[in-house]
Amino acid sequence: MGRRFLTDLGRSPRPLFAALVLLICFLPSTSSGQWEVEGDAPEEAPWRKTAGTFGAMLLVTPDAERFFATVRNALERGEEPEVETTLRVRRGRSVSALIVISRCAVDPDGNCDTTVDYRVVAPDGSEYARFSEAEVWTGKPGPPAGVLQPGVTNLDLEIEPDDALGEYRVEAVVWDRVSGIRLALWSPLKVLPAE
Repeated sequence: MGRRFLTDLGRSPRPLFAALVLLICFLPSTSSGQWEVEGDAPEEAPWRKTAGTFGAMLLVTPDAERFFATVRNALERGEEPEVETTLRVRRGRSVSALIVISRCAVDPDGNCDTTVDYRVVAPDGSEYARFSEAEVWTGKPGPPAGVLQPGVTNLDLEIEPDDALGEYRVEAVVWDRVSGIRLALWSPLKVLPAE
């Protein structure tokens, strides 16, 4: 069975950007999606939801470090970042699931308390991985309106050569503990044979 673990980034990731839209390019398909941060709430999707002003996205990426480097480089150039996400992984490869939030509620000290429960379900319906109460954004000031904030913890999945092929389901329940809002997100992840 593949290795499953949480990676604490050990840093306070900077906000993604203070623009209106984050463009997400799903690979290897050519479809894309947008998440409106200001104005009307976006159309709901299994991987992106809002309740009140709080919003959360579950993104699965083939390379978390490259994801954040792409965002950082785009910000430095004053551009909107185009980040890689995926719905597929080959045996012997790894992916990372991460949470991005918008407008978490703040406590009297001005800090958020946002966590996530991760669960990955294998093609046969068995539980492949579970991690509870991983920090997304806790004890830190709330990002300003219009800012998308990546969480500080990723779920990393290394797919071993003997792991089952087929459709997995990456689930994330994001808790905004200050407001009491709970958002249940999920993304399919297809495991393909090694190349």
